[in-house]
Amino acid sequence: MPDYSLWQRAVRRLSLLPLIVLAVFAVVAASSPAAAKRVALVVGINQYENLDAAEQLQKAVGDSHAVGDALRSLGYDVEEADNIARLDFLRQWQHFLNRIEPGDEAAFFFAGHGVEIGGLNFLLPADVPRVASGEEEVLKASALSLNGFLEQARERKPQMALYVIDACRDNPFA
Repeated sequence: MPDYSLWQRAVRRLSLLPLIVLAVFAVVAASSPAAAKRVALVVGINQYENLDAAEQLQKAVGDSHAVGDALRSLGYDVEEADNIARLDFLRQWQHFLNRIEPGDEAAFFFAGHGVEIGGLNFLLPADVPRVASGEEEVLKASALSLNGFLEQARERKPQMALYVIDACRDNPFA
């Protein structure tokens, strides 16, 4: 019989990770010079239209709300998006980018499914289509490139940027 207590302790530790990261971030932010403004985008996706019930998530949205509340308490103007489809995710991301000016503090939190394909990381929107084995290019084209997001944010030249990605990188369709 497997030892579930070790697994349960590991899961509890992982669920504390976003709060630990925010605590460290709060200390760093408090010691940094005042920025023009603080902006954040917080995304949580529990419900995926094309995944089996066993692959649905239970706590991603709750985690994103907790992180959003913590960021608000630190003075961030937080935009939240729950169970968001690809096009709406891209629009939220563009709105987030438009709010970042050089010297600002920016934070992005994502809780949901992610995948790694060919050494690149992708975030999965709620409406990602079901893909079969061998359709990695279809999945890449339907997902959202984390590297692309980070580069776009970097181009806005924030004084400080925090990115917390709470996602596995295993293909949920495999």
